[in-house]
Amino acid sequence: MPKTPATAAVDRLLRHAHIVLTEGSSLRLTQATTGQSDVPLNQPGENVSPLTGSPAGQQAEPG
Repeated sequence: MPKTPATAAVDRLLRHAHIVLTEGSSLRLTQATTGQSDVPLNQPGENVSPLTGSPAGQQAEPG
């Protein structure tokens, strides 16, 4: 691996990191898939822009 400033920065950040293993379902994923979150996941086949909420390539209506 080449020595770069990015490599050095990552090394310093991870040097004293602790690995935390978790089990169980993800609360955010569960909320997103059941429509209970602020930003629900797209349904299969939908191509919605996360910024506008409109289909990708279309502008959101003003208002």
